[in-house]
Order: sequence, then C-alpha cells, then structure tokens
Amino acid sequence: MSLEALMDQLATLERAQPKKGGTYTQDPTLYVPDGVASNVICSVQPANARTQVVYLQRQMRITHTLYFDQDWGALPRDRWVVGDKYYIVVGWYESLLIKDTWTCDCEETIRR
Repeated sequence: MSLEALMDQLATLERAQPKKGGTYTQDPTLYVPDGVASNVICSVQPANARTQVVYLQRQMRITHTLYFDQDWGALPRDRWVVGDKYYIVVGWYESLLIKDTWTCDCEETIRR
C-alpha cells in the first residue's frame, strides 16, 4: 500500500500572526482565518517514540506527524486544522525515507 493511499484527510494551513507585544500564543484569534492553504490532502499519524525523544532533547514536544505529497511551506507556529483538531507546527522537512513526501511534526492542541 502506498503512502498516497493513506492520505485520506483534508487539512487547512493557517499562519500565526503576532500580537502587539510580538509574542505568540495558542490563542485561536491569532491565526489567519482563511488559511494559507486549504483542502490539502494529508495523513495524520501519532508521532513515533524515537522522533518524540529527539524533540524532547531540544525541549520541544510533538504528538503527531502529518504527511503531505508536496511542500506547503509550513513554518514553526503555523497551525494545521484537520477536522475538529488543531496541530501546531514544530518541524517541517522533506522525508529522506519516503520519496516525494514532506513531513510535519506537530503538537496537537485543544480547539477552543
């Protein structure tokens, strides 16, 4: 089974906007409402333990890994909205193991 066959979810990429003080929070009002990209096909998977440990060594937390078939230019603190869940971008890179696949390591947050 190919990874594309597992990409069965649609996501919207939203970009965080700093408040007047120049700081970011997970406040949902900080994000561009119409998104940077929408109806993006992806696969959402729980992050594996090895990847979580790598991030924890840098004092960062991830809970999920999202897979995409192209580079959407996600930046740290951007937010993917998939269904009724939010995923805050921690890391974004082209996969070395799976050809033509981009990986986004994220932390799931509560949708308010």
